[in-house]
Amino acid sequence: MISDRDISFVVQGPITIKTIGDKKINVTAEALESIRKYYPNSEIILSTYKNSDLSGLQYDVCVENDDPGATTFNDDILKGKYHNINRQLFTTGNGLKRASRKHCVKTRTDCLIVSNSLLNIDTSQYRRNDNFGYFENRIALSELYTRDPVKFPFLFQFTDIFQFGLTVDLKSLWDIELAPEPETTRYFENKRLPKFYLLKNYNYLFRCSAEQYLWSSFLIKKGLKARLKHPSHINYRLFKLSEYFLINNCIVFSQKDLGIQLPEHMRGSDGPGNLLYTNKEWIDLYNWYIVKNNKTKILFRYFAILRYKYRFFKKYFIHSDPKIFAG
Repeated sequence: MISDRDISFVVQGPITIKTIGDKKINVTAEALESIRKYYPNSEIILSTYKNSDLSGLQYDVCVENDDPGATTFNDDILKGKYHNINRQLFTTGNGLKRASRKHCVKTRTDCLIVSNSLLNIDTSQYRRNDNFGYFENRIALSELYTRDPVKFPFLFQFTDIFQFGLTVDLKSLWDIELAPEPETTRYFENKRLPKFYLLKNYNYLFRCSAEQYLWSSFLIKKGLKARLKHPSHINYRLFKLSEYFLINNCIVFSQKDLGIQLPEHMRGSDGPGNLLYTNKEWIDLYNWYIVKNNKTKILFRYFAILRYKYRFFKKYFIHSDPKIFAG
């Protein structure tokens, strides 16, 4: 069992204020207080922006960052929605540099802690393919935004919202270059869209989502060919890399298992139906890929993607909600 003394919490993002009627609620203050309540001996690192109002906030270390800026998705329906990829990379990376404990949590300024269940998480019971392990231990991920490509045809779409693992592993993951802008967010502004660019109905123009940029950039840093031409770029080699990387280097848990409560606007924002890897499905894939070494299973899943990709496109992207891609 892990001691809370061995955990650093890196809480990144802007100071979040929510208005309910005439009342203003400091959500970030609640988030920090919730960490102190359930992990009283843990280190709390707040990584936010310069000139923020920090009055009344509980933390051990505060990193006040310059704002690296963000690019809007387009000048039309999403002109007020920003691709905050570099803001997250910058605040998370700088916060992690100050983490001094063995284990670390990467979370957000609007995410509440509701139990100390992280102390009971043990990933050592699951063995790994030593040739495919890029972290010292598996990183625990929240299900939200960890999307299963058989249900939602994006690869390397693993969450960047809540992560728990060894500090050395999280530092390695987040130690990547900022995304070049505006050419990442508006990559297809002056280029022809691929046939199955699944976001074209709402004029999305990016080459990859924030999650895809983080995880694929980490793999590229490790010398693997993981560059995506567009968000729904899928072939057998990339699919196999995405699946085997997730199973060998991460493990997926529900919000309840992790003891967290994400913002209300995010809880139902992951698209139509359940498009996620669940903990049960992760365990099933672990048994197929690692325990049984079932090489036909990954082929079966890959062909399932090819089968459903067109049907998914027709069903969800003709009359879909653009907010599901802008989390």
